[in-house]
Amino acid sequence: MSSKLLSLSADLVLLINRNQALATAGFRVASPRSISDAPRLLESQPFAAVLIGNSIPPAQRQLLIREMRDIKPAVPIIFVTVVSGEHEPAADLNFDVSQDIAPLIRALQDLSSRVTDATRA
Repeated sequence: MSSKLLSLSADLVLLINRNQALATAGFRVASPRSISDAPRLLESQPFAAVLIGNSIPPAQRQLLIREMRDIKPAVPIIFVTVVSGEHEPAADLNFDVSQDIAPLIRALQDLSSRVTDATRA
């Protein structure tokens, strides 16, 4: 069973590339038509994690994180950046994918395994 991820970015090219890499790795990926629709999408469907890109301006990103935590506090929020050294303090995890997306994929696979194991228990 593949995990479903909510993937957000203000940069369409980065979003498409990230989503394709995640889909190739076996994940189901959804992205809203508009970033402002992300909280409603999170509320309406089950997601294993939310990926939020650094192309979303910091103030908007922090507002989104607060809204999503209010809706589903247990869903991990992962900040994904292509800028070395950048991080989002409100996120559960931070990943620099400027050189390699593999560490992010491995972390998501581990998260997916833990979620699957927990649902079997």
